[in-house]
Amino acid sequence: MVWNSLTKMTKPEIYRILIFALALSFPSFSVAQNLVVNSSFESYEHCPGKIRHERIDEVHAWSQPTEGSPDYFHACSKKRSGVPDNKFGNIEAVQGEAYVGMHLFVAKHEFSNYKEYIAGHLKKPLEAGAQYEVKFDVALAGESQFAIDRIGALLSPGPIQVNTFGMIFNTHSFNVDCKEVNVPKYPRPQIKTSGPENIENTKSWRTVVDTIKAEGDEKFFTMGSFFPNKEVQSSKVNPDGEYSSAYYYFDNVKVEQVAPPPEMPTEPEELAKKEDKEPVEVDSTKVGFTFELENIYFEFDKSYLKSESKEELERLHNFLLRHRELRIEIQGHTDSVGSRRYNQRLSERRAVTVKRYLEQKGINSERLETKGFGKRKPVRSNRTDEGRAQNRRVMVKILSPEDS
Repeated sequence: MVWNSLTKMTKPEIYRILIFALALSFPSFSVAQNLVVNSSFESYEHCPGKIRHERIDEVHAWSQPTEGSPDYFHACSKKRSGVPDNKFGNIEAVQGEAYVGMHLFVAKHEFSNYKEYIAGHLKKPLEAGAQYEVKFDVALAGESQFAIDRIGALLSPGPIQVNTFGMIFNTHSFNVDCKEVNVPKYPRPQIKTSGPENIENTKSWRTVVDTIKAEGDEKFFTMGSFFPNKEVQSSKVNPDGEYSSAYYYFDNVKVEQVAPPPEMPTEPEELAKKEDKEPVEVDSTKVGFTFELENIYFEFDKSYLKSESKEELERLHNFLLRHRELRIEIQGHTDSVGSRRYNQRLSERRAVTVKRYLEQKGINSERLETKGFGKRKPVRSNRTDEGRAQNRRVMVKILSPEDS
């Protein structure tokens, strides 16, 4: 009966069945996993409307690492932010219905240092010594007057956030609160377009691809132009274009492991005694008592709670069930990276996210207040990665029952 069924199939159908059977027979046979979260920008909070500042915040898992504001385009939009037709040109997405766009070079003298970038993150850190294929698709917008070369991508262990409208600069040696900077040391991308020619394709996408050897722990992905304008080759390709800049679309971002790290000599296994984690000190019900919620994690530069936060939030939930007379204030804090206004809004949204979690678990909303402090109350210096990490926190303050 099986043979009769096979004889009625076409050769391509039989080949597909054989390939599938072989895949099941060899457990090591697997398809490379793309580590980029929301790699084609399909997942979003709201359909993009009119292009405006901070619109990229509505794209899940992506953000703007500088004050320059990239744009989001999706087929759902009817306000010049659509796909394929939008304010800057006309081109279909590589796959799906969305892509992003950025000014990488501006010809006008008063904006000659202006650049835009977009930053995302990976599902897990890269392994030291492993080889990864990194690629993305890029196209010049049809209404751009200029085209440039040397478009690239940077992989980094930590997120990049610099208060500048120009080039991304090294935050380890310079004050990140500067608005105008002129420093020689810029981070250089591991991936960049090859060859001396400018990227001028407006009707099709060009794939930028290279293979890198990971240093280890790279978790964040930033795209844009990482070279000062004096190091960038520019050319005027469309004098009739509406914008005197080089504006590019980006889509289909991928980071896939193509070779594992070299085998390391096996070291004797050390027995480590894991100390039982101290519970959050929430046994005090004294009015004014304040404690930090440890192990609360959000998506990078977002207010979405990660699954790892559940255990800590359950402790707080159980505490509120045991002490039903208490009211609390949930306080959000950020580090100094980013503008004051942006950090204020981010701290407020994160506090509200914790409140909504508790409300969904049955805690009366009248018992929960929220407050955002932005970057105004650091507990450590913002000059180090460790200090900034400690300043990004959620606190809980015990309120008196009569507090409004």
